[in-house]
Amino acid sequence: MAPFYVTGRDRRGICHASRTGSMKFRCRLGRESLNTMLGVTSTLSKLSDNGTGVIILSPDSIRFSVLSAEDFTGNARAYAELSNASLLSEVRIESQSENVIAFQLSLVLLAKALGSGKQAPWSVLKLTKRGNLSCLSFESSSADLLTCDIFHDLAVKMLHISELTSLQPPPLSPPRVALRLPAGKILKSLVDRLSRFGRILELVSQQIGRLSLSVEGTFSTLKIRSFIHNLKAVQLEGVESRNSNNSDSNR
Repeated sequence: MAPFYVTGRDRRGICHASRTGSMKFRCRLGRESLNTMLGVTSTLSKLSDNGTGVIILSPDSIRFSVLSAEDFTGNARAYAELSNASLLSEVRIESQSENVIAFQLSLVLLAKALGSGKQAPWSVLKLTKRGNLSCLSFESSSADLLTCDIFHDLAVKMLHISELTSLQPPPLSPPRVALRLPAGKILKSLVDRLSRFGRILELVSQQIGRLSLSVEGTFSTLKIRSFIHNLKAVQLEGVESRNSNNSDSNR
């Protein structure tokens, strides 16, 4: 189902109850929170084979999972989790599965819907019904909160809790290295330049504050490596402080 747009001041006949069957979801997003969700959604949509992904709503978080196939037989290719407490306000999530709701939708269309509300002070996300079709609805309201400037309905496929096994984050070993990355677009610009010479990028980080990025050209005839120095190391829990001569690294 393509997104549905409405502009103007009359909401009558447009908005529906925020429920699909026995499930209910509604929340408000401020401008900064919306931009955070937009960034996550846009990034994950590029990692999906067909632009789709799964959103899992719970009382504590909103989780995104992207699979490499549509049949849910493989593990998640990418995974992101956002805290409700720091991102959303006026959150209402209700279901018969311990207040967990999961659905599949187009992340590409969701990113477009969120992008249309970047300038609004507040926006609303909620589950609705369009006839027999379940939808994730997005409203972007003006400053007085009395008008509906933009309205999107995005078709979703509701999922049963039993289908979430393959959507969990992969098990990871405790990290040995943690560094604060440089702010701004320094790292992105460097990656974009290196990507011209090869499709596989290798990153090696060291707790002494150094990060190296390298790519190999076709048939290994060319290898380019760049370094970022003096990054701030983050102290890891349960790991004793290391001196500057320590060479522990993650690849």
